[in-house]
Amino acid sequence: MKNLRTKERAGGKGGFAFLFHTPHHCARPASARVLGTQAYMSLKNIILPAMLTCALLCGCDRGRKYSASAVFTERAKLAEVTENFVKVVLFLEADSAGQPVIRATFTPLQEGLHLYGKDMPAEGVNGLGRPTRLDLLGGAIKPAGPVFSDLSPHELDGLPIYPEGPVTLRQPVELIAGSDFTAQIELTYMACRTGGECKIPVERKRVEFKLPKG
Repeated sequence: MKNLRTKERAGGKGGFAFLFHTPHHCARPASARVLGTQAYMSLKNIILPAMLTCALLCGCDRGRKYSASAVFTERAKLAEVTENFVKVVLFLEADSAGQPVIRATFTPLQEGLHLYGKDMPAEGVNGLGRPTRLDLLGGAIKPAGPVFSDLSPHELDGLPIYPEGPVTLRQPVELIAGSDFTAQIELTYMACRTGGECKIPVERKRVEFKLPKG
């Protein structure tokens, strides 16, 4: 596959309250009470799903978090893919409490290549670069905390880049009871040379694997 050559620059609690005030000397007609009930049910049907959606989307920012000195034990290799000059190896690990963690190590296969920060926008910065991402799709696991990296990116002309070489992302997970131990993830990354050539990005590449039992 041809390389894509691009120019990279060097380098308390809140809530909703609805108050309906009716003077004591005025009785609300039955039709008004019906309309009030319908309005309440309509609002309930809108607000509750929105709150649940927010909880699901924001849940991965809560849960288990780890210090830089945290130690993880490798339990099993799950999958390996190589595309566009980067090899990605997936492992199942356990933290010090025995809780499961998915590890993805992204290794550029040519000297001088770097990857981009995991929190970069999906379309890059002004079209330059792509984030290094590990996203769960479903199956036997669900997020139990935010994704974190073994390295911190540095900014170069507005682009968050990791040091040249491999980068590891970890995703705390929770096993779903009653599942068939099959899980799916998506990988996104792009390898570039500082001030030079960029490889074609890999975006949302789906990978399926089986988790070991026990």
